[in-house]
Amino acid sequence: MTTALVTFWELEESQFLARLRTVIEEAKLIHTASQLKEVLQLESVGELDRPIQKAIETLQLLNISSRPHFQQVYCAQNNSIQLDWRLSSFAYLLVLLNCDPQHPLVAKTQVELIKNQISS
Repeated sequence: MTTALVTFWELEESQFLARLRTVIEEAKLIHTASQLKEVLQLESVGELDRPIQKAIETLQLLNISSRPHFQQVYCAQNNSIQLDWRLSSFAYLLVLLNCDPQHPLVAKTQVELIKNQISS
């Protein structure tokens, strides 16, 4: 039987590195769903629920962790608590691509992305 000994320093270092990794990941969450709501001129962040879910499912399907790209947050607004999302640039674009293609910005983004991919 093998016994693993972990010293106090190793435990502290491990926790420190885990916290550092979290801080670095959170620093990349520079966008919010409420910002995207404003850009798309939607009524509520709730209208982004399905595109956000589809984006997360896409990452899961490809075995990509959604944790570095999506973080649920709650914000006080108009005397109530509102759900919002902090998003990485990657997640912001992925959510935008999963929005209603009838929206001109969504359609333009989809076409520009394909044009850029074909031309490179």
